[in-house]
Amino acid sequence: MSADNKLQALIVPLRSTNLVVPQVLVAEIIPFPHVSEVGTLPWFQGMFEWREHTIPLISIERFCHPDEEGRSASRSRRVAVLNGLGEIDGVAQYGIEIGSIPHPVRLGEDEIKPMNDVKPCEMLAQHVHAAGVRAAVPDFAALENRVGEALQQLNNAVEM
Repeated sequence: MSADNKLQALIVPLRSTNLVVPQVLVAEIIPFPHVSEVGTLPWFQGMFEWREHTIPLISIERFCHPDEEGRSASRSRRVAVLNGLGEIDGVAQYGIEIGSIPHPVRLGEDEIKPMNDVKPCEMLAQHVHAAGVRAAVPDFAALENRVGEALQQLNNAVEM
């Protein structure tokens, strides 16, 4: 495989796992912002201001492991602001809680090995070994659909 066919990605550390995210989707890594907590979904952390926009903050770990609240109760120190795929209204950008600063990798087909021994989660498309690290590839469409649904519920509650 030539270098041109490699994916520029980031290994994004969460508290208990890592994500593999195409670098082009990551708009910015920021310190943990002030979050206006809204709603009742434990994984939907609330809304925060970023570059003159109000965007949602989510926790993939709280969505995938709601029964492990003790481990994920402490706040993250950083947020990865991701660009949406453009398929869901109102989800142009969103933030995900992360554990520390991501590191860049160039991944070819031979550097990503599927793992099938991990409990599945709707927001994660595949668990993998990527460049020697255990990680998960998010299902961005499912993730953004859930964020869009949560925003719609929030808007409906405000309108009542």
